Amino acid sequence: MTKRRALFICFTPFHLFHACYYASQDCWTKEDERVLVWQNTSGSEIDLGYFAHLFSGYLEIQGFQRERGLKRQVHKLIDAGRLFRFSRLAAYTEGASELIIFSFNDQEMINSRLLAYIQEKGLKARSILVEEGLGTYTCAVREYTIAARLVNKLLGVHLPQSIGNAPAIDLLLVKHPEWMPGEKLCAREVIQQDNIFANPAWFGRLETLEDKIRNTLRIKDRRRTILWLGQPNRETGVSAEDEKALLRYLCKNLGTEYRFAIKRHPREEADKYDDIAREAGAEQLESGELSWIPVEFAAHMLDVFMAITLYSSAPVNLLEIGAAEYAVYTYKLFGLTLDESLSAHIARDRRALIPCSGHELKAVVDLGRTENRGKRRKEKSYE
Repeated sequence: MTKRRALFICFTPFHLFHACYYASQDCWTKEDERVLVWQNTSGSEIDLGYFAHLFSGYLEIQGFQRERGLKRQVHKLIDAGRLFRFSRLAAYTEGASELIIFSFNDQEMINSRLLAYIQEKGLKARSILVEEGLGTYTCAVREYTIAARLVNKLLGVHLPQSIGNAPAIDLLLVKHPEWMPGEKLCAREVIQQDNIFANPAWFGRLETLEDKIRNTLRIKDRRRTILWLGQPNRETGVSAEDEKALLRYLCKNLGTEYRFAIKRHPREEADKYDDIAREAGAEQLESGELSWIPVEFAAHMLDVFMAITLYSSAPVNLLEIGAAEYAVYTYKLFGLTLDESLSAHIARDRRALIPCSGHELKAVVDLGRTENRGKRRKEKSYE
């Protein structure tokens, strides 16, 4: 019988990096069997060879993510539904004196089912929720169609209403405990999470990954970077054309002052920004087969002045690690809402800007122009 078994339930590249970090920290998983459980929801092909050496073993679940129709429902029934006890993941709960579960999104089916299974079986386990972006700090409820709800009910798939609501979660590991809504705390232990990208020294454990990124990023000039961080339109509700109209405006007004670059989200279409690159001169920060790498990992190789997004957590992370001077959130320009208390927390950092109108967006552009020209005057005075 193993002493303890730590399971890291990952769905995105962002999760993978955090799993590697915590698997390498003996204070969290000393003398444990460390197992990476991977279900790729990013849409990008990811070579687990970069990460597998940090774990005792790994389990990759493909099934219902890639299948359609009846085959998909059978996979869901086994991997996340009523027949879960026969799944490969359930087998990892056997024979361990204690389980440590690192969850990164308890709204994902297999993660939610595993936590419920552990509670049902009365297994000795400690369940840790590691921050999943800004969604961790809100009580936003994911909407499901009537058909999806009916199918999930028939299959026995149970999902919490929002991230962090699974009853089996014992500990919250988040960067900003003070941002957590009270209803998610429920007398749980809360620990402040390190921003793992703030100290890249441990990246050496990822062998050649950093060198590959450095060699494949196309850095064309030494101007500072205005960086747009994309998000999948089907998840945000913002039309691609509206988003591109904003990008054209920003590129036209800042592209001569700075290098205007776009970092595509792993779940966005590969050709989404091609027309912007052609028409407006924007540069796409592509890293070939490594395009799925989180921007926080590559940020210390770039000179980012301003990171702009709809409502990704990445710009806040870049501020925290000193890899950007300003973070700009544009969701209000598109009529989107974010939990008001969360918006207030973000806005407390004066480097985080949330324009509400075209006038305020122009002020952001003017800020970029003014600071860049001031920098150039200072550089000339030293010549």
